[in-house]
Amino acid sequence: VLGVAAAVFVFRRQSASLGGDFSAMDVFLRYSLPALAVSAVLLACALLRRISNVLTLIYLAAVGIAVYGAEFALNYQLYVDAPSTATEEAAKRYGVPHDDRPLLAVVRDLRAQGIDAVPPFKSDRGGTELLSLGVAPNRTIVHCNEQGQYHVFASDRYGFNNPDAVWDGPRGGLLIVGDSFAFGACALDNRTFVEILRERIGSPIFNLGVDANGPFLNLAGVVEFAPAVQPRHVIWFHYDGNDFSNMMGRRYQKSLTDYLSPGYRRNLPDAAAQMAKLAQEHFDSVVKPTLDDSGQSTSVIGRMLTHPGNLRRLVKLEQLRVRLGLARYAEDSGGAPDWDLFARILRRAQEAAAAAGADLQVVFLPGHGEETRANAVRVAEIAAAAGAGFHDLTELLSKNGYDDYYAYGHGTGHFNQAGNEAIAHWLQAVLLPQLAAHQ
Repeated sequence: VLGVAAAVFVFRRQSASLGGDFSAMDVFLRYSLPALAVSAVLLACALLRRISNVLTLIYLAAVGIAVYGAEFALNYQLYVDAPSTATEEAAKRYGVPHDDRPLLAVVRDLRAQGIDAVPPFKSDRGGTELLSLGVAPNRTIVHCNEQGQYHVFASDRYGFNNPDAVWDGPRGGLLIVGDSFAFGACALDNRTFVEILRERIGSPIFNLGVDANGPFLNLAGVVEFAPAVQPRHVIWFHYDGNDFSNMMGRRYQKSLTDYLSPGYRRNLPDAAAQMAKLAQEHFDSVVKPTLDDSGQSTSVIGRMLTHPGNLRRLVKLEQLRVRLGLARYAEDSGGAPDWDLFARILRRAQEAAAAAGADLQVVFLPGHGEETRANAVRVAEIAAAAGAGFHDLTELLSKNGYDDYYAYGHGTGHFNQAGNEAIAHWLQAVLLPQLAAHQ
């Protein structure tokens, strides 16, 4: 009876909360059917002889333990594989003191000094509307550590890595979209390539890059913010390492696929107050209880269990569902790229950029797989068909076996200081003059 009730409740709740991201049949198959199946098995157990009943329940308990054991192991592996040794070696390589504190310990220490520091959380996960494309707005963000010290910066009113004053200044300039590379992940002293370029050119730069963005979120950024800032150029950083898997994992998320429709826009630049309120609610309900915990465990299990939202994700079998391709927002569960879908996304981005008086330039950052060179050719063809420019940085970044420009060397980690300098120099000395010459 409880199983049937749970199936009905979940169907009604998920159908409403997903806001149409899945059809009713999708919701039934993904959420209600498993509850009904468990209910049927338990009902069958009740009709069996006592010995068969007990054995069946033992088998079910064993399956449950095995499933959650697998989920725990997958989560544990994420933390045991954390590159603390690599970070320590990188700190020596760059002559930087090594901060070995866990991220939440850094956040707690800053908050003890009266600084409104938070981890880089997003508050739009699972909502019916995409209310924020950035992290927590108007906060001190403690991001990541790959070179010995944590990347700490002040987010702007929308949760992006910009000086907030840029939104009150002149329009035009550059609108940048991309994932953690554009975000400036793990940069020392926030010396990202965007900030370096900002110092060197007189034009405004609006950076919408955020961790774990992909083509859909890049498109949303262009559609929402290009009309507001009227850029001359939209620069789309495409990272071949995981942008396609991100796209495939989000291809059923209606709050993002809606951006493929001409004319669709939520007017997010006018919703800064709403974004801040949503972020505060998420902070109070999810993040703050973890920060208020006086225990600052440095063990792998301790860090895993105290990370914001991890217990909820454990219960929901998130990592196991990602591996099986059943997660709603699974980054790596989508299989091979849907090139037609990517072409639709780029065409829509080009249209949105053109409507705002800008051109679209796709900058290809190579991944680590054997397919990255073939992907570069395919992305170039799609960009050209969409009317966008294409620029492949594989040759620039692959010098010395990708060892020069990445935090851990050999193309692993994010850009080190030399990498950020190299990208900023390429933008200033190569791309921008090329674009100016064609205008």
